[in-house]
Amino acid sequence: MDVYNIQNLSFSIKKKLIIDNISFLIKSPSIVGLLGPNGAGKSTLINLLTGVQTRYNGNIRFLNRNIRGNEIETKCEIAAILDHSSTYDTITVRENICYYIKLLNVKPKIGEDLLVEFELDSYKNHKVSELSSGYKQRLKIVISLLRSPTVIFLDEPWLALDPINASFLSKKINEICSVRKITFVVSGHDLSELDELCNHLIFLKEGRIVLDFYRKQGSEFMVHHVKKTTSLDDRFKNRFFIDTKKDLGLIINARTEELDGMEVICTEIYSLKELYFNLLTN
Repeated sequence: MDVYNIQNLSFSIKKKLIIDNISFLIKSPSIVGLLGPNGAGKSTLINLLTGVQTRYNGNIRFLNRNIRGNEIETKCEIAAILDHSSTYDTITVRENICYYIKLLNVKPKIGEDLLVEFELDSYKNHKVSELSSGYKQRLKIVISLLRSPTVIFLDEPWLALDPINASFLSKKINEICSVRKITFVVSGHDLSELDELCNHLIFLKEGRIVLDFYRKQGSEFMVHHVKKTTSLDDRFKNRFFIDTKKDLGLIINARTEELDGMEVICTEIYSLKELYFNLLTN
């Protein structure tokens, strides 16, 4: 099922193009990684998909309906933990949960079970200001799960987390996607966590999609360097990009039979970090 169908999406601020005519699909359930340097358009894209930004060109369809004119329905189906997302620091964990339970009109037991699942039960009488960054992030995830959304957006979720909390968070995201069939869209710079976690990667550079493809979690990237032809773009679509420095076409994870008739210069195995630098410093 397509959760999002994005066609020819563009967005500008004061005539500066931030998102430049991009199209892609997000399927359910999946864990989508948005990768790119600062200023690539990742946070802006999340704001567009969540309905925070409503002035844009192109078409954004969510669950097969246009989000323009259906912003309220869309926001009822999604949750977003962004840079400006906040809990109420001066009250306790329990009080935060109770507030959102009443606001969202869900059963109190849902909140209680989630606190136990995220190992926050023993902290429920602590003020949020007393929690570490890792436990604050857990609380935000708990709040986002109270109404079982279709999609959860996470912007830099591992920022300031120690390795134990970062690993816990990644494990829970994977588990929630697999068991509850919730799709995650994750923006970040922690390539090691994104590498293990994401089965759909979208690379952004200067507001454009450089590469958009599906892969197995934790798999390596087989990159075929081939002599460019005019038909490469159409044949490989989401798994193809151009190395302008070497004037080659680079194809990701192609099957042997797909390369028939092509002049393959060499084949290399890339890590996500190597792929990232090839794509975004090109």
